[in-house]
Order: sequence, then C-alpha cells, then structure tokens
Amino acid sequence: MDLTEAIACYGAYQDVRGDSARHRSECRRILNLAARHLQDPELSSITSEDLIRFMSAVRRRPGLKGRRQVSDHTMLAYHRTLAALFAYLEERGLRQPNPMAFVPRPKVAEYLIRPFSGDQLQKLLAQPDTESFTGLRDLTLMCFLLDTGCRISECLSLPLDHVDYERRIARVMGKGQKEREVPFGRCTLAWLERYLERRSASQATELLFVNQYGDRLTPNAVCHRISAYGRAAGLRGVRVSPHTFRHTFGVNWLLGTGEYKGDTLSLQKILGHSTPAMTQKYVHFAGQDLRKLHDRLSPGDQLAPPPPERRRRLL
Repeated sequence: MDLTEAIACYGAYQDVRGDSARHRSECRRILNLAARHLQDPELSSITSEDLIRFMSAVRRRPGLKGRRQVSDHTMLAYHRTLAALFAYLEERGLRQPNPMAFVPRPKVAEYLIRPFSGDQLQKLLAQPDTESFTGLRDLTLMCFLLDTGCRISECLSLPLDHVDYERRIARVMGKGQKEREVPFGRCTLAWLERYLERRSASQATELLFVNQYGDRLTPNAVCHRISAYGRAAGLRGVRVSPHTFRHTFGVNWLLGTGEYKGDTLSLQKILGHSTPAMTQKYVHFAGQDLRKLHDRLSPGDQLAPPPPERRRRLL
C-alpha cells in the first residue's frame, strides 16, 4: 500500500468516526502535502528521517501575516496529523514500527493570557450602534461571548431552541461533537430579549445569531467587526478578537469578586476543555492582579526587616 491509499483509508475512518468536515479537510490537506513531498512512497519504505526532512521543509515555508516561516502552532498541527495517521496504520498492522515515534514533537512557546481589562471592555462594548440591527446583534453577541466563555463557532451554530431563557442556560455543541450546558446572567438575558424582538421581523434561520438577511454568520465576519470596534475604541496591548472574550471569562471566573471565586473544575466544565491541563493556563492570570495578590501575601513585606532609613548627605 502506498501513502496516498493509506491517506484515503484514514479519511474514511475519520468519516465513520464522526470527525467534523473541517477537521477532515485540514488533515487531508496536510497529509496530501506530505505525500507529494515524499513522492507517494510505499508505506514500508517511509523512515523517520523522511518525515523529519518533510517537517524541516514545512518549517522553512513562509508563514501568514508576513512571517518568515510558519508558526510553532502550525508545526505542531502537522506533527499531530502525521502522528495520528501512523498510529492508525500501526494499530492495523499496516506499518510497523511507527516512524513518527522518532520524530521530535515541536516545542510551542507559552505566553501569558492577556484578557480585556474592565476599562477596555467598557470602551469596546460602547462602540456598536444599538439602534441598528447589526449593532444590536454585535453587542448582544459580545455580551454572550463574555458571559459564557463560548467559542465563536459554538455561538454561531447555536439554534434558537437550545436557549432556555427561564433557566438562563444554553446548550452548545463543542469540539468533538460534545454538547454541554453553559449559564448566562441577567444582563445578557436582557440584551438577548431586546435583540430577539428586532430579529423576529426578519426571515431568519433557526440559528440564534444571524446577519441582516437572516442568514448564517461566519466567524471571519464577526472577527472583522469586533476588530473594527477595537480600533474605533483605541484599544492597545490586547488582541481584540472573539477568543479574547473567552480568555476574559476564564480569568475573571478564577479571580471572582469579593468572597465569591470560581474553581478550575467548574471552569473546565463550562469552557468544554477535555483535560484539566487546558484550564490551568487561566490560573496564570495577568500581571496587575498577580501583583495585588502578592501585596497581600508577600513574605518579604511580612518577615524581612525593613532597610535602615536613608541618611541625606549635606552638600
């Protein structure tokens, strides 16, 4: 069996398993690129060195947004896709030993999460013109993102009948076709009710958030609109995107207000993370909040002797 045939078999396996069309398409793109680079060899002839050379060639390709090379996250996506293919082949006895076992996993830099500050949120949420349908929808959507921590894809695929306004609960479909319930607050409910009054007059789909023609919104369109609101608000030092609302929800859930603070297990459930490790990044919240906590707990301030009073030199 050659590599192209193996990729086709793996694609059929993914289809039966129920992987999303978008995920299957991205895997097929990466694997077909590898097949072309390796000149579609027999499975038995593929070595770890061949795959390392392919990964090295990918690394040297120009990246998006003017980058000289592809990002670490792109490299990791290629590695994961190849590893999944060869794990599938190894399980079925089609290729042993697994050549990906000796291909190093790319390292990805970890950065601190930068959520919106309270002042930045006030400025951002003041931008939409709520007298227009699109402005009212945008503000409602931003409030929903902020209040639930949902991914933008989850919000835009949310059906109307999956929202329980009495209980203030929405049933969203997350990654891996895993449905979960997310709560939202009274302020978000008020904006949803106002938005739905305007939306009812349009010939809309069954989805909650739609464009002015009643059709499905795309994540790209929402990203562009939120980014434009950020520019209009003059925001600096933070990425203005739908996902930043998710980060802001996670950080504020753990920080809490007064005596009320959320915990990582409940946050994991709300955000739909498959492992606790994905939620732990929200523990490392932004610097100013960490400094305030340090001011209260600092061993240096409590235990270390203060320096002697500085003497002034007389000139």
